[in-house]
Amino acid sequence: VCEDHTKDRINDACFLHNETWFALAQSKHVHIYDKKGVELHILRDHYRPTALDYLPYHWLLVSSGEGGVVRWHDVSTGNLA
Repeated sequence: VCEDHTKDRINDACFLHNETWFALAQSKHVHIYDKKGVELHILRDHYRPTALDYLPYHWLLVSSGEGGVVRWHDVSTGNLA
């Protein structure tokens, strides 16, 4: 989709709704970018994520952290579920 240098370690990546937005599990937080590589959001509640997945039928972005903590974020409302 795009090429960008984040200057940070990326553990995982996944597309949201379609190819226009994607999420990256970077070393400290989850970052959401658009297809041009512009950073849209930083999800600071997802601390030290190692894996990401997106559940399209529920509009949930799920991350698991180094400590084994699983968090999910409702991307339709912006609430940490």
